[in-house]
Amino acid sequence: MANKILFLDIDGVLNSHAFWLSTGRQRHLHDLDRKAVARLNTVLDRTGAMVVVSSTWRLHHNRTELQEMLGAYGFTGIVFGATIKESMKRGLQIQQWLDEPRYSRKQSRHYVEKFAIVDDDSDMAHLLPYLVQTHMQGDDGGLQDEHVEQLVALLGAV
Repeated sequence: MANKILFLDIDGVLNSHAFWLSTGRQRHLHDLDRKAVARLNTVLDRTGAMVVVSSTWRLHHNRTELQEMLGAYGFTGIVFGATIKESMKRGLQIQQWLDEPRYSRKQSRHYVEKFAIVDDDSDMAHLLPYLVQTHMQGDDGGLQDEHVEQLVALLGAV
């Protein structure tokens, strides 16, 4: 069985400065934009992809906690896992995750057929072609409709 994986950053993707300004509240670390989460759900519904968290949130929360935290904001997808916790460029962390035999061998039931990355940073090294970059700043911060279409194009519709 082949799988599709979306590597997810959270800050700058599921929240942004524009979102916090629109709420009239100060930035709160775990405050997510429900509209951005709904857009993420659209990507996952249209592609059948699962999420691997590449955000720094993975350093303080396990997979179950991440699933619950995202779910509190309307997330309906599956948090499949998280990238490694070593300090290196995010693209190298993602590559190391992809190189695990259970994800890289075609005969494995967890074989990754396609993947995409959504992040507000660009430290993806050789994986830059798989990146859909969002922005923390500006009026159009976080995951937007055009990003949804770019991610669906990379992952392929179901």
